[in-house]
Amino acid sequence: MPLPLYLNNQNQLIAGETLFTGTINRTEVHPREVIKHALYHNAAAVVLAHNHPSGEVTPSKADRLIT
Repeated sequence: MPLPLYLNNQNQLIAGETLFTGTINRTEVHPREVIKHALYHNAAAVVLAHNHPSGEVTPSKADRLIT
């Protein structure tokens, strides 16, 4: 489950919200939605955090493509 974290210009957290949910092995992330919410929160930066339910720590091809 990706979790966008929105930061101000001093890198302080101003908001974090669950935008996407998925299955045990897949979640779709829509960059347009992340940007829309960043603009709504007037964020200066966005950190996109997520976990791998499998416990695998190596970024997948999809992880690299979205970031």
